[in-house]
Amino acid sequence: MHQLDVKTAYLNAPIDCEISVDQPEGFEIKSPVKKLVCRLNKSLYGLKQSGCNWNTLLHSFLIENGFSQSSTDTCIYSKHVDQQIVIVLVLVWVDDIIVAASNDHVLCEIKNLRDLGQLSWFFGIQFICENGCIKMNQTQYLTRLLEKYNMANCKPRPTPCEMKLNFSSNAPSECSVMYREIVGSLIYAMTCTRPDLCWIVTVLSQHLANPSEEHCVALKHVLRYLKGSLHFELFQKM
Repeated sequence: MHQLDVKTAYLNAPIDCEISVDQPEGFEIKSPVKKLVCRLNKSLYGLKQSGCNWNTLLHSFLIENGFSQSSTDTCIYSKHVDQQIVIVLVLVWVDDIIVAASNDHVLCEIKNLRDLGQLSWFFGIQFICENGCIKMNQTQYLTRLLEKYNMANCKPRPTPCEMKLNFSSNAPSECSVMYREIVGSLIYAMTCTRPDLCWIVTVLSQHLANPSEEHCVALKHVLRYLKGSLHFELFQKM
């Protein structure tokens, strides 16, 4: 598995309509008759349609080169090469691409972008490929989360939550903003590499609008659990 990066991705896509912009400062051409403007030939970062234009260009490129788009996940493209499978995972909104191939020869044939080498870090997730196994963890991401909210030196807990939760109080908490921030961060972790957090994070996310002190206590319990389980990871045999 390798990762690629497209340099200035949005600038590669052609514009889909006629757009005029002011002349850049220092390069103006004056006209005594009317104001002159520049016509865009390529998409720029900041245009509303730039992301769509880049996605259209990338999709067309992959289809023209024999890839098929998955009907389940539109970010996944696959291609059969000499009875071997090459799978390209494309996250178009950040111009990053993961390439997984059956062997190095097939992998090298399709890489003509900015090659970042063997997959190691992707969106805060560490990938370790060794001994016929792919491991994923968010140890660094969760460590920074604990440090941000002064829980780096807390006492670990063995479980994500108490056996019986009691949310009887309706008194609003003073930490509602911080509560929403932490729950949002935990949702990303549970979606990517920490399914053991799914139940309690789902319960806590139902009270984002008006969390009580009891909800904040339960949330701190989750952070204490993370302190003792930072080494947890997902793995898949290849």
